[in-house]
Formats: sequence, C-alpha cells, structure tokens
Amino acid sequence: MDRIRKFGKFTVDKGSGSGTLEALNRRIMADDVVVIQEVLRRYTEVQHITFSRCFLTDDTFKLICDSMANLRHLKVLSVPFNNLSSVTVGRIISLYSYENQHRSDRRIEEIDLRNNTLSVQDGEALYRAFPTIKSLNGIKIFRHKRDTQLRDLDLSDCHLRLPEMKILDCFLHSLVPQHLANINLANNKINCKGLVVLANAIGEVGHVRTLDISNNPVTDGDLDFSGLEVLVRMLRINKHLSHLKTDHVGGFTPEQLDIMERSLAVNRSLGTEFDVEDGIHVDKFATFIRKRMEHTVQPLPAAPRMEDMDPVFEVDYAFCRLNRIPERTVDTSGISKGLGFQMPIRYDERKKDKRPTW
Repeated sequence: MDRIRKFGKFTVDKGSGSGTLEALNRRIMADDVVVIQEVLRRYTEVQHITFSRCFLTDDTFKLICDSMANLRHLKVLSVPFNNLSSVTVGRIISLYSYENQHRSDRRIEEIDLRNNTLSVQDGEALYRAFPTIKSLNGIKIFRHKRDTQLRDLDLSDCHLRLPEMKILDCFLHSLVPQHLANINLANNKINCKGLVVLANAIGEVGHVRTLDISNNPVTDGDLDFSGLEVLVRMLRINKHLSHLKTDHVGGFTPEQLDIMERSLAVNRSLGTEFDVEDGIHVDKFATFIRKRMEHTVQPLPAAPRMEDMDPVFEVDYAFCRLNRIPERTVDTSGISKGLGFQMPIRYDERKKDKRPTW
C-alpha cells in the first residue's frame, strides 16, 4: 500500500469489501504499472478505477487491462485526459461489452474516455456496445432513456468533443418516445466536425426545440466554417427547433444570421398545439400536413361486410357425388342475428362411413 501512495490512492470499503483505485494528475511509470497489476491481482473486488491526466498510452493501458480481467465486478472505469486511442476502445469493448457480459448484475455502469484521441467511429462503437449504460463519457444514458418525463438534457461544462457528439447522435435516435426538448451544450469543446454531427442529428430526430452551443470552438479557430453552414441549412428545414443560443460563437455571415433569425421566427410562430398521449409532439406544421393529406389522398375502399355477401356459397355437388364426399353448404344468414354460421352436411347413403372427412 505504501507504494501506491507514490502515485495514487487505494481504499477498501469495510462494509461491502469493494475497492477503489485512483490516480490523479500523476504520470504512471513502468514501476507504477507493476504495483497496479499486483493490486488488481490480489483484490478482485475492486469496483472503481480512475486514472485521470496520468499520460496513459495504449501500451500502458494494455498491461493494466490484462489485470482488470480478474475483477469480479468493475462498475466504474474512468480514464479521461490521457493519450488513449481506438485500440483501447476495442479492448474495453471486447472485455466489458453487454453482449459478452451475460449477467446483468455484473455489467459495467460507467465509462469515461473523454479527452483522448478518439474518433467519431469510436463514439458510435462505444454506444453500440453499451446502449443502456448509466453514464458514457459524461452522458447519462440510462436515466434519460428510462424517465420519459424528462425534457431537459444539461451537458454544459462536460468537456464534450467529437466522439461525444456521435454518442449523443446515437442516443437521440434511440429514444422511444422522443421526449427530450431542451439540450444545453454550452462551454464544451465541440469543433467543426462535432457541430456537423450535432446539426445532422438535431435535424433528423426532429423533436428538439431549444439548443445551446455557446462558448464552443465550432470554427476550429476560424479555419473551418462548414459546421456553421450545416447548422444554417438544418434550421431552414427543421420546423421544431425554435430557440438557438450561440453566445461567443463567431463566424456567421450577415446572410446566415438573417436566415437563422427568420427560420427560428417561423418555427416559433408554429408553436406547439397539443401533445398526443403516447408522448409524440404534434405541432401546427404536422397538423397542417395531416389535414392536407386527408383532403388530397383518396380513402381506401371499404371492405365488404359479411351481411352483404351471398348467404349460401356454391359447391360443386357433381364432384362431391362422384367422389362420395359429403355435400356441405355454408349458411351465413344467422350472422346478422348473432348466431354465427352453419354448415349442414348431407351424406351419401352408399358410403358406409358417415363421418365427415374434414
């Protein structure tokens, strides 16, 4: 334990016996990795592991990850602000993905890989592997999926970047019903590519009404303005987003600002008319489209009723007599009286077996 104090802290809960291993703002050296491996080998009840700003690389984390396989139930794995890449993401998925973990009570509950060198594909892969995890890179997945009454998603000051925008994209598409209306992403690290992913997601799901992207480097230091163009184009098409906050976000041209102002004004004029009981928002625009369809689309022809059909169906009696098959008729005259239908049978006297052959 004395060697752990050199770079971190290890505690064991006396009541449950679960352990917590932490290392914050200290470089993990080769000797420290050996100590971590020994701790994870001896204490298999370690449930919380945190290595923040420890300059971890894929090779260093591989040695730690091999020892983590001995743990009975790891609940929290937090390794933000390191130098980890897609290789580490693949190791974590292969070790802890819900498809590989059959016992639901032993599944990992929180994973934090923020501010590493991850790609947008890594964000999607993490969400596909852990679709119902409690927290993934700072986004509370399970809570907002379970509580359909929540309307606000506050992710301000969460150090979110491009991979987290892809996680948010997958998360918004998976909501049933789509109940989130207000998203706050202020004071994060969303760059141009992250804004493109976010704008496309907001435009596709079509239920977010308020979005705050203030204090984000969405232009990559005035080097790339394609994210702003995608955002403006989305506002011209999307009829649900009515409030957009972009404080301290520069790069908009006067023409783009005018388009944004007019598009948001149109969306606010539409407003919310009523909500359907299943939680789907139906506004004035959707109501207009529905009424327009009712007037232009021809209704389907009504199906014939049983009462209007011929009460006696024709049967080939000659074929029945030739093959000595009992003659059947279907009488539907009693359906209107609630008596159902009848099938009287007349047998051939020449046939000894009088039982009908169904």
